[in-house]
Amino acid sequence: MKILISGGTGLVGTELGKCLVAKGHQLVVVSRNPEQSLLSTPFPHQALDWSDLDAHAEVLFPSLDAVINLAGAGIADRAWSPSYKKILVNSRLDSTHQLVEHSRKYGKNLKAFISTSAVGFYGDQGEQWLNEDSPQGTDFLAQLCGQWE
Repeated sequence: MKILISGGTGLVGTELGKCLVAKGHQLVVVSRNPEQSLLSTPFPHQALDWSDLDAHAEVLFPSLDAVINLAGAGIADRAWSPSYKKILVNSRLDSTHQLVEHSRKYGKNLKAFISTSAVGFYGDQGEQWLNEDSPQGTDFLAQLCGQWE
Protein backbone atom coordinates (compact mmCIF):
# COMPACT_ATOMS: atom_id res chain seq x y z
CA MET A 1 0.00 0.00 0.00
CA LYS A 2 1.05 3.57 -0.62
CA ILE A 3 0.27 5.74 2.40
CA LEU A 4 0.56 9.48 2.92
CA ILE A 5 1.37 10.52 6.49
CA SER A 6 1.21 14.10 7.62
CA GLY A 7 3.04 14.61 10.88
CA GLY A 8 5.29 11.66 10.09
CA THR A 9 8.26 13.27 11.81
CA GLY A 10 6.53 13.58 15.18
CA LEU A 11 6.53 11.12 18.07
CA VAL A 12 3.56 9.03 16.89
CA GLY A 13 4.31 9.44 13.18
CA THR A 14 7.89 8.21 13.55
CA GLU A 15 6.85 5.03 15.33
CA LEU A 16 3.93 4.43 12.99
CA GLY A 17 6.16 5.00 9.95
CA LYS A 18 8.67 2.42 11.16
CA CYS A 19 5.90 -0.14 11.64
CA LEU A 20 4.29 0.54 8.26
CA VAL A 21 7.60 0.30 6.37
CA ALA A 22 8.42 -2.94 8.21
CA LYS A 23 5.14 -4.33 6.88
CA GLY A 24 6.12 -3.39 3.32
CA HIS A 25 4.17 -0.17 2.81
CA GLN A 26 5.49 2.73 0.74
CA LEU A 27 5.26 6.08 2.55
CA VAL A 28 4.94 9.71 1.53
CA VAL A 29 5.54 12.12 4.40
CA VAL A 30 4.20 15.66 4.13
CA SER A 31 6.30 17.97 6.26
CA ARG A 32 7.07 21.64 6.84
CA ASN A 33 10.72 20.66 6.34
CA PRO A 34 11.05 17.74 3.89
CA GLU A 35 14.87 17.87 3.83
CA GLN A 36 14.98 17.45 7.60
CA SER A 37 12.36 14.71 7.34
CA LEU A 38 14.62 12.70 5.05
CA LEU A 39 17.62 13.18 7.34
CA SER A 40 16.00 12.57 10.72
CA THR A 41 13.16 10.12 10.20
CA PRO A 42 14.28 6.51 10.71
CA PHE A 43 12.37 4.96 7.82
CA PRO A 44 12.53 5.34 4.04
CA HIS A 45 9.95 7.65 2.51
CA GLN A 46 9.25 10.24 -0.13
CA ALA A 47 9.19 13.69 1.49
CA LEU A 48 6.89 16.43 0.27
CA ASP A 49 6.52 20.01 1.47
CA TRP A 50 3.04 21.24 2.43
CA SER A 51 3.45 24.10 -0.02
CA ASP A 52 4.00 21.60 -2.86
CA LEU A 53 1.06 19.36 -1.98
CA ASP A 54 -1.42 21.30 -4.12
CA ALA A 55 0.85 21.05 -7.18
CA HIS A 56 1.23 17.27 -6.79
CA ALA A 57 -2.27 16.38 -5.56
CA GLU A 58 -3.74 15.47 -8.95
CA VAL A 59 -1.03 12.85 -9.52
CA LEU A 60 -0.31 11.81 -5.92
CA PHE A 61 -3.77 11.24 -4.44
CA PRO A 62 -5.05 8.77 -7.08
CA SER A 63 -2.00 6.61 -6.31
CA LEU A 64 -2.65 6.53 -2.55
CA ASP A 65 -4.34 3.73 -0.64
CA ALA A 66 -4.58 5.65 2.64
CA VAL A 67 -4.03 9.02 4.28
CA ILE A 68 -3.03 9.28 7.93
CA ASN A 69 -3.27 12.80 9.33
CA LEU A 70 -1.14 13.41 12.41
CA ALA A 71 -0.12 16.97 11.50
CA GLY A 72 0.12 19.85 13.89
CA ALA A 73 2.63 22.01 15.69
CA GLY A 74 3.90 20.43 18.90
CA ILE A 75 1.59 20.81 21.88
CA ALA A 76 4.50 20.57 24.33
CA ASP A 77 7.10 22.42 22.25
CA ARG A 78 6.71 25.76 24.04
CA ALA A 79 4.40 27.93 26.13
CA TRP A 80 0.94 28.60 24.73
CA SER A 81 1.14 32.32 24.09
CA PRO A 82 -1.73 33.83 22.10
CA SER A 83 0.41 33.69 18.94
CA TYR A 84 1.43 30.06 19.53
CA LYS A 85 -2.20 29.10 20.15
CA LYS A 86 -2.96 30.42 16.66
CA ILE A 87 -0.16 28.25 15.29
CA LEU A 88 -1.53 25.20 17.14
CA VAL A 89 -5.00 25.78 15.71
CA ASN A 90 -4.00 26.69 12.17
CA SER A 91 -1.45 23.89 11.82
CA ARG A 92 -4.19 21.35 12.54
CA LEU A 93 -7.20 22.85 10.83
CA ASP A 94 -5.44 24.02 7.66
CA SER A 95 -3.60 20.74 7.08
CA THR A 96 -6.71 18.65 7.72
CA HIS A 97 -8.77 20.81 5.37
CA GLN A 98 -6.13 20.50 2.65
CA LEU A 99 -5.91 16.72 2.97
CA VAL A 100 -9.69 16.27 3.04
CA GLU A 101 -10.19 18.43 -0.04
CA HIS A 102 -7.52 16.62 -2.07
CA SER A 103 -8.84 13.24 -0.92
CA ARG A 104 -12.37 14.16 -1.99
CA LYS A 105 -11.27 15.53 -5.33
CA TYR A 106 -8.56 13.04 -6.34
CA GLY A 107 -8.54 10.16 -3.86
CA LYS A 108 -10.89 7.79 -5.66
CA ASN A 109 -8.75 4.78 -4.66
CA LEU A 110 -8.45 5.64 -0.97
CA LYS A 111 -9.33 2.76 1.31
CA ALA A 112 -8.89 4.80 4.49
CA PHE A 113 -8.57 8.35 5.76
CA ILE A 114 -7.45 8.43 9.38
CA SER A 115 -7.22 11.69 11.27
CA THR A 116 -6.19 12.03 14.88
CA SER A 117 -7.32 14.36 17.56
CA ALA A 118 -6.38 13.87 21.20
CA VAL A 119 -7.57 12.75 24.58
CA GLY A 120 -7.41 16.48 25.33
CA PHE A 121 -10.90 16.64 23.81
CA TYR A 122 -12.29 15.82 27.25
CA GLY A 123 -10.30 18.41 29.19
CA ASP A 124 -9.45 17.89 32.84
CA GLN A 125 -12.34 15.97 34.35
CA GLY A 126 -10.44 14.76 37.39
CA GLU A 127 -10.80 11.12 38.34
CA GLN A 128 -13.96 10.59 36.29
CA TRP A 129 -13.91 7.64 33.86
CA LEU A 130 -14.36 8.89 30.29
CA ASN A 131 -15.65 7.24 27.12
CA GLU A 132 -16.91 8.29 23.68
CA ASP A 133 -20.13 9.61 25.23
CA SER A 134 -18.36 11.83 27.76
CA PRO A 135 -18.80 15.58 27.23
CA GLN A 136 -16.20 17.75 25.59
CA GLY A 137 -14.08 19.82 27.94
CA THR A 138 -14.04 23.61 27.95
CA ASP A 139 -10.33 24.46 28.06
CA PHE A 140 -8.22 25.54 25.07
CA LEU A 141 -7.00 22.06 24.14
CA ALA A 142 -10.50 20.58 24.36
CA GLN A 143 -11.85 23.32 22.11
CA LEU A 144 -8.97 22.82 19.67
CA CYS A 145 -9.69 19.09 19.51
CA GLY A 146 -13.38 19.79 18.90
CA GLN A 147 -12.59 22.17 16.05
CA TRP A 148 -10.13 19.65 14.59
CA GLU A 149 -12.62 16.80 14.68
